[in-house]
Amino acid sequence: MSIVGILFRLARFSADAKAMASGKLSRLLVIAPLVLFALALGACEDTTEDADVEPTVTVELEPTDTPPPPTEAPTLESTDTPVPPTATPPPLTNRRNCGTIRGTEYLSPQERQWFLDNCITPEPQPPLQQPPAQ
Repeated sequence: MSIVGILFRLARFSADAKAMASGKLSRLLVIAPLVLFALALGACEDTTEDADVEPTVTVELEPTDTPPPPTEAPTLESTDTPVPPTATPPPLTNRRNCGTIRGTEYLSPQERQWFLDNCITPEPQPPLQQPPAQ
């Protein structure tokens, strides 16, 4: 019976019969592939278990004139090419801008002293009030 025939028969059933039939159909759809898979595995089994003959493959290689690979790793020859020294960056010069220096580390003690002398201003003190003359 084809799936179309099953569907036509299912359309004629009552609601309870449809539920029961659809449950059977879903079980059939799950179980049928499993059964087919198990049968396929059984068909693939080797039926020559009792045979004493083991399959062998013989491969004959033709000799070649290529030398065998070296047994030691090749050594690198030393080249006496001098490596130029890397250039050192020039020393940083002292900055002369209060905004640039503020909040960063000083480049030298001289820069620190310049910053203290030129960028730090003491807070103005309120004028002293003299007591009123009596």
